[in-house]
Amino acid sequence: IHLILPRLCINSQGNGALCCCCLKRKKICCCCCKSRQVPYFGSAFFRIVLITIGVMLVVCFKYVTFVEIEGQRLLFYSPEIEAFGGWWFAGFFGIILILVAFGIIFMHIAKQTSEARYSTTSVYRKFVRSFKKKYWYWEF
Repeated sequence: IHLILPRLCINSQGNGALCCCCLKRKKICCCCCKSRQVPYFGSAFFRIVLITIGVMLVVCFKYVTFVEIEGQRLLFYSPEIEAFGGWWFAGFFGIILILVAFGIIFMHIAKQTSEARYSTTSVYRKFVRSFKKKYWYWEF
């Protein structure tokens, strides 16, 4: 978090928001920034969460993959650990948990009308706004 937070606080001039003497609601006011807009932290947080989920899936898939060597089933990326142990089940249930979470989000989005889905007040708009309205479910 110490490395990510300063990157989120950089304004359009490339100056850090931490150098400013006063912070107002979504605006920075001081001599160096001249009332420039601050990046939307909700959107930045959402993108970081999606990147983190992607990394978690990669790690989980690595722990689910195994090979059989001389009659022993070992994890492919950690050959000193036997398959179907604690790490294998952690990876398996991690994948299941992430898929269920996205399934629940998909069901909530599917229940909405097209207008509600793409409205600026919708919580789920970030999932579908870059997709065509006609094919959002396929691209999701």
